[in-house]
Amino acid sequence: MPAATFRRSELGTHIRKWQASVWSTPGGGTDGEVDALAVFDDGSGAALYVGGYFTLAGGVPVTNIARWDGTAWTAVGSGIGGEVDALCAFDDGNGTALYAGGNFSLAGGVSANRIAKWDGSAWSALGSGLSGGGSTRVAALTVFDDGIGPALYVAGTFTSAGGVAATGIAKYDGSGWSALGSGVNGPGHAPYTTLFRSRSLPPAGWPRTPSRSGPIRWAAENRAFRSACP
Repeated sequence: MPAATFRRSELGTHIRKWQASVWSTPGGGTDGEVDALAVFDDGSGAALYVGGYFTLAGGVPVTNIARWDGTAWTAVGSGIGGEVDALCAFDDGNGTALYAGGNFSLAGGVSANRIAKWDGSAWSALGSGLSGGGSTRVAALTVFDDGIGPALYVAGTFTSAGGVAATGIAKYDGSGWSALGSGVNGPGHAPYTTLFRSRSLPPAGWPRTPSRSGPIRWAAENRAFRSACP
């Protein structure tokens, strides 16, 4: 795929592409706000996944999440029943999957409290998900290895993760949830901008610290919460 930059836009299409010194709209963009971007390979090739609050992507009916393969938009199953604020690819030991977090209770018609997993063909819940904390939502997702193996770290507004007491931040290792000490006070807000840089759409397992010199960049910007998935 030729070098390009993808960016959240306020100009009505909600995502913009920078390539060869020209801005354009990939496939017509979306009809609502874009809050999160991530690269994931579902087995048919790496693609850009876009999350937010929208019902169309390039004229294709979708529900708050869509896939851009560089040529066309497609739906991600039957989508997610609420706003998507964070996306991240993570291997829980059963293969790399795409994780989505936000303010929702359904994913692909399956009950999923504020976080869900897409394995390339179906959505599933992560146990009982997140709860508590008033306006419960997931604001950020990232993968981190604390020395005992990579895990998915989740930040947002909640007091329980999978039934485990956890304030604002929690760890999911693929089999269960755990707290990080006494947690954090207030909602877990991620950085304002998420960036992905590489020389092409990177495959699953691409480096968590991408080169700043790579010619391709994907960025999502908004005044809402933002994910920081490497």
